[in-house]
Amino acid sequence: VRNMILQGQFQAGERLTQKSLAEMLGVSTMPIREALVTLKQEGLVTVGRAGAFYVRQMSRKDISDIYWVYAVIGGELAVRATLRKSPDELAKVLTDYNDKLKNAMEADNTDAMEEANLNFHRTINKAADAPQLLAILQSVLRLIPGHFYKVISAWPPRAIEGHQSIVEAIKSGDAERVRSVAQS
Repeated sequence: VRNMILQGQFQAGERLTQKSLAEMLGVSTMPIREALVTLKQEGLVTVGRAGAFYVRQMSRKDISDIYWVYAVIGGELAVRATLRKSPDELAKVLTDYNDKLKNAMEADNTDAMEEANLNFHRTINKAADAPQLLAILQSVLRLIPGHFYKVISAWPPRAIEGHQSIVEAIKSGDAERVRSVAQS
């Protein structure tokens, strides 16, 4: 249901009924109710009269806030990864994933692009060894639509360029440079 909202399958203000969602997804109403309560806590739905759920209108500020939190946490994870691992070793692994992303882009293979991008960021996140920060990041990521490579054609080249900048910053071993580049 979250992905359906984030991908625009439901419009702002649209009423979401447990029964219709349960039928659509082939599940009982109990997990739908739990999902709607979770989505309310995440700010994606509101509750109206008689407990009716409605898709919440996301403002530009809401979206900006989500990406700001993502960037701050991602920058901190990149710094911690740089300080915990050999910068050259970490940069080599990240370069390999960025090369896989480039090759997948040239082959127009969006699934491989997404996998390479995921592995790039997963490598940083794992190397940071900061489970609480990672848990917070994962909760923020639930509010960001997935499958950018399938939806936004300009995304892959920008991601490759951004990844390369992160790799170069990590190679430098300069924590503040890493933070700045990873947050941009």
